[in-house]
Amino acid sequence: MIGLELIVGYVEGEKQARILDNLNKSSAETAATLTAVRQAQEASLDTQKHALENIVAMNNALQDEMDLNFTEALQYSGGMSGGGVERVDFSNIGRATLFFWGSKFDGQSPKMQQKAIPLAPGKSVSFDVSDLIKTTVQTRKTSTGTLIPFELYFTRENGIRYVSKGTLRPNANNGVSIDRMISTRRSW
Repeated sequence: MIGLELIVGYVEGEKQARILDNLNKSSAETAATLTAVRQAQEASLDTQKHALENIVAMNNALQDEMDLNFTEALQYSGGMSGGGVERVDFSNIGRATLFFWGSKFDGQSPKMQQKAIPLAPGKSVSFDVSDLIKTTVQTRKTSTGTLIPFELYFTRENGIRYVSKGTLRPNANNGVSIDRMISTRRSW
């Protein structure tokens, strides 16, 4: 009886040893598979990081191009003089819609609006500068040679802010011209 128990014990032990050996092999294969999956995921993540870096670089290049396009997008387009009224007009000659938020003339505090005025390509915004011209001429005692600095505040559709700076020049025939205007990306 004891001999039979030993034989049965030995056979059962062998079965358990084979089962444990199979479990060890299966665990090793599972660990190898998980390692391969982790390595594949890391390689995929590296590829995605590289793709994102490329996208960011392309986006920056496009932003720079948009900035270059914007610097010329807002242009003085004339105005109206006569009858005590002086107006200056600025046109969007670019390809993107701009949003006009406010202005500042001759060092005064900026006059900002609660809601922007959309300035689609080909459209313009107009300013009545009659009082400004009259006050400037009275305080400076001359209309010729007087330069009146101004700033115009805009955003693009993506919210990036721009300032267009220039100078108004009243001239002898009661008209107004713009000496120079530069637009740059700048917070305001």
